[in-house]
Amino acid sequence: MNIRDYRPTDAVAFASLNRAWIEEFFVFEPSDAAQLGDVNASIIGADGFIAIAEHGGEVIGCGALIPAHDV
Repeated sequence: MNIRDYRPTDAVAFASLNRAWIEEFFVFEPSDAAQLGDVNASIIGADGFIAIAEHGGEVIGCGALIPAHDV
């Protein structure tokens, strides 16, 4: 297994993996679709970071960190 930085080619896998756990434990909402649809703006552009776990060239996991914001 290899952990690496997100690449634009990971967009589909990142969205798919995240949608799967959201739908399992919550309700997938329009705000989720918007965030996963443009991670460059919603995560990376917000000073966030996405890590990708891959094995045998296949994305098997991911995680994102986004700085907290004022509510």
